[in-house]
Amino acid sequence: MHDSEWCYTHNPEQVEKRKTLGVKGGKRGGRGRPLPALADIQSKIDALVEKVLTKELSRGDAAVIGQLLNIKVGCIRATLKAQEQLEIRAEIDELRELFESQQQNRKGQNPWESLTS
Repeated sequence: MHDSEWCYTHNPEQVEKRKTLGVKGGKRGGRGRPLPALADIQSKIDALVEKVLTKELSRGDAAVIGQLLNIKVGCIRATLKAQEQLEIRAEIDELRELFESQQQNRKGQNPWESLTS
């Protein structure tokens, strides 16, 4: 792309790469969409509440189960955070590479050249 007259966004040679990167959009869980694992935990908590209210389960047992479910939520949260950090790092690396590529393309060029011609 160094010798291209097109920017990254309009370069026809980059269509597939842009599509691949665009597919990631909206697929990261935790951004307004509940994860299936969290929905499962919520249903288990609802069931626990019902069992405690109907005295099928002791409050102590329900408390321990609730604590274990909370640990599971913490693990999910940590996993999502790690995944997000990896994705952000990949995006930063890609932006850095694009920036450096653009800088090499502009090396030795007059920045005002396009305005004077």
